[in-house]
Amino acid sequence: MPLGLTAFGTGRPREIARKDGRRRGSRTQKATAKILQTRRVSVTSTHPTLTDVAHKEGSMAKQERITARRSPQDLPLIISRVALYARVSTSNGHQDPEMQLAELREYADRRGWEIVGEYTDQGVSGSKESRPELNRLMSDAYLRRFDAVLVWKIDRFGRSLKHLVNALADLGAYGVAFISLRDNLDLSTPSGRLMFQIIGGHGGI
Repeated sequence: MPLGLTAFGTGRPREIARKDGRRRGSRTQKATAKILQTRRVSVTSTHPTLTDVAHKEGSMAKQERITARRSPQDLPLIISRVALYARVSTSNGHQDPEMQLAELREYADRRGWEIVGEYTDQGVSGSKESRPELNRLMSDAYLRRFDAVLVWKIDRFGRSLKHLVNALADLGAYGVAFISLRDNLDLSTPSGRLMFQIIGGHGGI
């Protein structure tokens, strides 16, 4: 066989082998890059960043605040235990809370409700948010010792619109209904809850 042909014949396979090696190296690099990219995506999806966690916690906290101040939606469907609240502004005998309590007792009896407690503030202005018996009433409401609070008129419960709206929202969050006898307001009914939303709108919540 001629010398030139032998040189040509032996050099050509080497060149082809070098090209094949470069192709295989390129394919290997691409495959490795694809695997690494897949792993990064997997880690990102299964391990949220601190920003994601903070955003989620912030959303949960916001939802808790909204829930705590929402109108009473989860009130008891059946009221069996009630608490009576009465208030008079003076304690010199000119105003007697017994008149309020007598009507409330009669109404509860007609409805077949059990009176589990009577709370009376005497000589205390309705504009005051902190009253001894009202504070005790709210504490017992938090413990769900009764299903509803029954008052003679809504201004006996509070004269400050802001305080009134906040207190009713708290009762709703506790699952305790609010009923004002003379105002014909019953927050355990759809019409009563609508009235609460109207009051809440005027109160700026």
